[in-house]
Amino acid sequence: MKRFFAFFIAVFMLLPCMVNAANIQFPQINSEQSFDADFVLAFNPSTDAYDVKSTGSVTNVKSAEYGAEECNSLFRDRVIQPTDEQIRLLSEQRKKGFSGTKETYSVGDTRTWIAVDDDLEEHVLNFECLAVGEHCYVWSATDAGQYPLKPDFAEPIRDEFEKQLPAMIDAFGDYYTPDDSGMINLLCYDILDGAIKPAYGWTAGYFYSWDMSETTNHAAILHLDSFFIEKDGLENAFSVMMHEFQHLLNYSVSGRDMDAWLNELMSLIAQELCYPDSALSYYIEDVWNYSGFGAVDRGMSQFKFDNSYDAYCNQLLLGEYLYAQTGGYTVFRDILKYYSQGKSEMNSVIAALKGTPLEGMTIDEVIMNYRTAIICK
Repeated sequence: MKRFFAFFIAVFMLLPCMVNAANIQFPQINSEQSFDADFVLAFNPSTDAYDVKSTGSVTNVKSAEYGAEECNSLFRDRVIQPTDEQIRLLSEQRKKGFSGTKETYSVGDTRTWIAVDDDLEEHVLNFECLAVGEHCYVWSATDAGQYPLKPDFAEPIRDEFEKQLPAMIDAFGDYYTPDDSGMINLLCYDILDGAIKPAYGWTAGYFYSWDMSETTNHAAILHLDSFFIEKDGLENAFSVMMHEFQHLLNYSVSGRDMDAWLNELMSLIAQELCYPDSALSYYIEDVWNYSGFGAVDRGMSQFKFDNSYDAYCNQLLLGEYLYAQTGGYTVFRDILKYYSQGKSEMNSVIAALKGTPLEGMTIDEVIMNYRTAIICK
């Protein structure tokens, strides 16, 4: 199956960049024009995700043939934001600190945990502890109709979490446990996403900051889908686990729920940090090719995250661009540092670029250069 696309981004774009060999020009588009160039990149510098600009009529844009491949397995990360009232209560509880008795568990212990469905309705599920690490517990659902984790998977999940934990903390910052236990609970069950499995499109994992509330689980939790773990194997499950762990670290460091476009970018980078080329291979080779050239040729805003595969591709590549241009993962820890100080997501990115080759750029200049690099490279 072949897809055809033009290297022309028309919906969210205004300022064009033309490349002919090594010559890059930045003219203004004001009326109907024709360009003799390898491609045209039209860029709208607005940081408003819904700000649409017209390029007018641009002709003589070259197109290219792009191959598409079928996806072997599609899964999604559930993006959940607490309500304003929940955010207020979490902040108050965090400032108050923990004054209760720390709970400790051993293999074979049982207890209930609260999980939410796609409508954020709470469900009480029964779990058994299958493995205990220095910093984590691995739990499997035991309710009838649930999908229990295979016992042989529990210790590998525990060991992998403990193995990757130091690099994740070094890259993003330390984690917070509201019960003062220092333990992360890895809940493995058939996530309540309404998906008919093995159909495509189920939730592989999620982090929900409201789990930390005294009125719910009051614990640091990562939710992992046991069906996905068995179907796609431990290697993919590990990658999802680190993706979700970044969300937990992100909230732990900042005490806020970061906008999805940047939060997901950092979780995709976490996958690359722990498993080089894993996210790039999945999203670019499978998903991106499957949907055509996706977010780039359609002009998707960098700041509007719609939970689509194109959006994940777009943020992953921006993250890789920041990594390559700044020389490492330090930029992501710095973004979180500035965000925890109360800066906005965009201003946190700009502040983190100090001392790097991108210093002095505005956010729209960073995005324009990233988009240009996608086409040029």
